[in-house]
Amino acid sequence: LSNTLKPAEINAFLADYRKAASAIISNYGGVIEALLKDEIVAFFNAPEEQVNPELKAVCSAVEVLQLLASITRERKIEGKAAISGKIGIGMKSVPVYDDDSGMPHGVKQVTDMARRICTVAPVWRVIVSADVYQIVKDFVEARELKLGNEPYYSIVGVEEGVV
Repeated sequence: LSNTLKPAEINAFLADYRKAASAIISNYGGVIEALLKDEIVAFFNAPEEQVNPELKAVCSAVEVLQLLASITRERKIEGKAAISGKIGIGMKSVPVYDDDSGMPHGVKQVTDMARRICTVAPVWRVIVSADVYQIVKDFVEARELKLGNEPYYSIVGVEEGVV
């Protein structure tokens, strides 16, 4: 996309996308931790514990990918370059926030895990790690994928009204 758009167009697109995606994530209780290039890093179950954080993360990811697909359809209609996306969700127990300072810690460990999932994932998929899938499997339809040597799950559907 950066090869076909002017810097101002890229910045405007990313600002609009980030605003809409951040609203979706926040509606599910996610906390935006970082906006890196075309990545949005969000945590669930931090800084406060939540009920069903893994399911909330999956639901928000599905909605964000639908948002991106909608933007892509509009861009195609306007004769603009298409955009593709994919979302990786991993789970790791890390001390993300220091109680005294409120500053984030352990962000790299979590983002690296999700980035590894995205690196091997096909486009237009929400891919979750096996441990996330085990928690949400009663509420989602998914297809197992072997990506590298590890099993991952591509979310196909989410039970309506589950969160």
